[in-house]
Amino acid sequence: MDPRHIAFVVQAIKLMALGCRTKSYTERFNKIDADELGARLKANGGLREMVIYVSQAEQYSIESTWESSPIAIKTLQEMRAEKNA
Repeated sequence: MDPRHIAFVVQAIKLMALGCRTKSYTERFNKIDADELGARLKANGGLREMVIYVSQAEQYSIESTWESSPIAIKTLQEMRAEKNA
């Protein structure tokens, strides 16, 4: 896999962990641990799904990269819920 694709996905994970907005109309979320999120995504296959998507897509964005992996979205939501509990 191309290291640039992996780097893009890693940055997308870090941005979401920071709670950054990826659309003009989305809310800002509390910060979560990016390393923990990355580790969970690596363990459950979400990271792999996202990297495969980026490597095969003609055009991609942070949003579309996350949408390519339901596992990743679920993991992100679970970590945010844990943080807010």
